[in-house]
Amino acid sequence: MNIIIPKIDDKFLRYANYRKTVNDWRSKIWKAQMKVSSLFLESMGIGGLQAHV
Repeated sequence: MNIIIPKIDDKFLRYANYRKTVNDWRSKIWKAQMKVSSLFLESMGIGGLQAHV
């Protein structure tokens, strides 16, 4: 029993770390996209935005 539990814990921890890394990258990419799109909208101005939509 003592041999099996650490293996399960190790897998679970690895999976949890993987999930955390993926989520961190997703939020980083999302924030970067928001920054770029807000800069883009600022450079175009509101009138340009309405023309685009």
